[in-house]
Amino acid sequence: MNTNKTFAGLVIVTLLLGACVPTSTPAPSTPGPTPLPLGRSVGIISAQEKLVESGAGDNLAQVINTADFFDSDTVRVTNGGIAKLDLYTGQIDNQISILIFNDTAIGNVNVDPAETTDPIVTLLLVFGGLTGEVPKNGGVPVQFTTPNGVNIFILGTQFLIVYDPETSTTYIGNFDGTIAYSIPPGQSAQFTQPGQLYEISSSFEIKRSTMNFTRADIENRTSSTRSRLLDTLEEYFAPTATPTPTTTPTRFISCNKAAFVADVTIPDGTSFSPGFQFTKVWRLRNVGTCTWTTSYSLDFYRGDEMAGKPINIPSPVAPGQTVDIAVNLVAPQLSSSYRGDWMLRSPSGALFGAGANGTTPIWVNINVMGLPDLTVSIGSGPTATCDPNILTICSIITTVGFVITNTSQTDVQSTFQVLIEAIGLQSVTIMVNGLAAGSSQNFVQTFHGGCFNPDCTARVTVDSGNAILEANENNTVENTIRAGTITGTVLGADTNNDGVPDPVQQGFAVTLWNSTHTNPPIASTTTGANGIYKFTNLSAGSYIVEWIGGCSPGNANPTSVALNVGETKIVPINTNIIC
Repeated sequence: MNTNKTFAGLVIVTLLLGACVPTSTPAPSTPGPTPLPLGRSVGIISAQEKLVESGAGDNLAQVINTADFFDSDTVRVTNGGIAKLDLYTGQIDNQISILIFNDTAIGNVNVDPAETTDPIVTLLLVFGGLTGEVPKNGGVPVQFTTPNGVNIFILGTQFLIVYDPETSTTYIGNFDGTIAYSIPPGQSAQFTQPGQLYEISSSFEIKRSTMNFTRADIENRTSSTRSRLLDTLEEYFAPTATPTPTTTPTRFISCNKAAFVADVTIPDGTSFSPGFQFTKVWRLRNVGTCTWTTSYSLDFYRGDEMAGKPINIPSPVAPGQTVDIAVNLVAPQLSSSYRGDWMLRSPSGALFGAGANGTTPIWVNINVMGLPDLTVSIGSGPTATCDPNILTICSIITTVGFVITNTSQTDVQSTFQVLIEAIGLQSVTIMVNGLAAGSSQNFVQTFHGGCFNPDCTARVTVDSGNAILEANENNTVENTIRAGTITGTVLGADTNNDGVPDPVQQGFAVTLWNSTHTNPPIASTTTGANGIYKFTNLSAGSYIVEWIGGCSPGNANPTSVALNVGETKIVPINTNIIC
């Protein structure tokens, strides 16, 4: 066995403390059984009340009266049983004696002989409780480990140790001597005070109280009622002055038993879109007496399988250790709540789980929400514009206007990207921070430069990074050919005789018709400042532009216009108006 140097330091402290205390010659004791050769028997296990089992791993056999106890053996006491474990230490006067109570399991008992440097007895308290005595002043110390990571060092005293797997709580009772403990992660050892009970919670909070009972009280009371040691402790600290002894039903604990520790991923009630792939990770603790090898597996048991497959334990898990087990799953297609139960399976095929009897499955519970549906429509563009009053010198800006709509009843809560493209111009990507169900959002993207190619096209792609699973992935892209424009100026007479017609005043009505001048007109507008008019977002084709002057009511002046794809046609209407 490896030497425990931290513990050795505690032993030295104890020896120094003991040197200050007057010693007396120990009374002759009855020699224990003659130890067998090293590596075999390390003590005697006695069944004071049934049921007591002992053996290696999960090969436990009932102890009828007494039996040899071997290095690394396991003890399990159930159904009202009480056992006594006497361990050889190579020191006849310093034999370690431990009383093990009902509903208790101890694993990995190792006895390091006195001839080694820093001799020590180590064991794992899987669940339940025990009491005993480690002789003071030179006796071989005992180190207990509980599944929640608490290390307890018995340096010489009458002691009481209890571990409750359901709450992951450790209790340490020091009747009259020296006990130290350390808690993870690797904190230094702390000494306890005689006559004190220390309660260490699952979060390693320490609660200390005075024990109002003796070791004899515990042993006699528990023996007479056949209850768990934890139940006896709770009765002593109950508010009633005189607790009434009761018989507590014992739990059956097999060598294979788990305790649920945490949902590492996907807490209960997590929402997903249909078909979403996710990984569920559970953290489990081995609170049985058998090591889980990689031949153990986690299997689907009942409920909603969600495409899950059995998964083997990733690495061996000794009693008291924890393991994270991950299963890949897929959310179902229909909106609803889903739960899948899973159980561990031993190499022999036996299923086991958590809970008091090791029969409770672990589970994954999710909600499936309807998929969002994002659509896009290009409302205006691409259009290339400049100052129409300075046609020869202008800064050209191409504009694309579009609308994104969430047509579903499911909010998009995550950020998604939108790609905007126009032929001949550098594309632009913008980020949108989600979109509520049923809502729309308008966008205008400008490009520096002109999109004058006759088939200039704007292309908008919503969720171009494929971050969101949608009900319809085929309506998130739209292409729109650049629209044409007809613009011009209604001109008047040359009143200043400079050879150039004068622009008319604003407010003259201008109407756009199809090529056959058939009702209804396509659009109507009025001239702005300097008589300018404009019709935009036009497809290629033939049109008629007509004005009705304000000076001569009813005087129509139609002009035919042929418009190409994406073309901006400038059509001045020279009417020689004299007002």
